[in-house]
This record gives sequence, C-alpha cells and structure tokens, in this order.
Amino acid sequence: MTYIYQWGGMPREIEIACPLCQKKAVFQFARMIPIARKAHIPFFEKSPHFEYFHNKNGYSRHLVIYQPAIFAELDKNKIATLGEIAPLYQSPLIWISDSMGAYHCFSCHSKKPHHLNWQKDAFYKTDIRGHLFWAYDKEHLLAIRDFIYSKERKEKNHAYAISLYHLPTFFKQKKMREPMLKIIDKMLLM
Repeated sequence: MTYIYQWGGMPREIEIACPLCQKKAVFQFARMIPIARKAHIPFFEKSPHFEYFHNKNGYSRHLVIYQPAIFAELDKNKIATLGEIAPLYQSPLIWISDSMGAYHCFSCHSKKPHHLNWQKDAFYKTDIRGHLFWAYDKEHLLAIRDFIYSKERKEKNHAYAISLYHLPTFFKQKKMREPMLKIIDKMLLM
C-alpha cells in the first residue's frame, strides 16, 4: 500500500493525524465549482464561505473552492446569500480536489485548510517489515481486517473491494495473516 490507488479514487472524507496535536482529525477534500460568469468573481473573492481560485494549468478557468470541513455542508441559507446568481450554483459540486481541503480535529478543535500529503498524513499507518500499510479511516481498516481474516479472498465480496484488489500481495500472504491481524487490532485501539 505504498501508492494511492489509480482506480476508484479516495473517499471524500478521510482520517489524518492532526498537524497540531497528532490526534485523529477528519480531512475533507475541497469542492470546486466553475464560476459561471466573470461578473461573479468579485462576489466570490469577498465571500467568507468560498475561496476564489484562478486555474491557469493548460487553460484558464475561474473556480470557487468550498471547504466543507470548515463550513457546514453548502445549504439553502448559504445558497440564499448568493442572491440572484443562486440558480447557477445549485447543481451538485462537480469537482473534488486531489490534495486541497481542510481538516477538523476533535481533540484540539482546530479547523484549518490543509494540503494533503497522503500516506504521510494518514492517521492509520504503520511500517510492516519495510512495507507501508495504511487505511483511509477506521471503516476501511475494519474492511481490510475482515478481508485478511477471511478464508474467502474474493475482493468483490467485501466492502472497499477496489482498494482490497490493489492491496499489495505482501499483506495478503497466508504467513502474514496473524501478524497483520495483531497490527490491525492494535491500530483499532488508537
């Protein structure tokens, strides 16, 4: 598990180690919405709920970035603050950033924007005989544990089937079953 899976992507919300206190924090990826008209840019530049971003990679695109970990999910009240331009931004948020987002720590109560460095930031991670083992969150860790414990090794019959399919063979070996279960059980107590 030394790479991010190329198929299936990451969940919208993962558990990371808080950069301030190293306790468990929830990271949510930023949502991005293309700005419908250039005339709307000044509104989003001034808004406390949105961040304006001008993407110049290959083509010019004006985007609104929304951090759900800092602000509650975009709701009718925030849409109402958009006034007459609201109908243009009520469709589902169509892009999710691959590294931009924000975290919320329940221990130190910090809520801050964060640039994700996956695997390094993961809360559930450990080195097993020179191989990095990680999980997105507790639910993912339980799915891996159930898969390792199972005598039936058909990934499609388990939760997180795509990530289990890409779980390195080293962790799936019969001789690794007992050590993996002990390590996972220890991680679940964190």
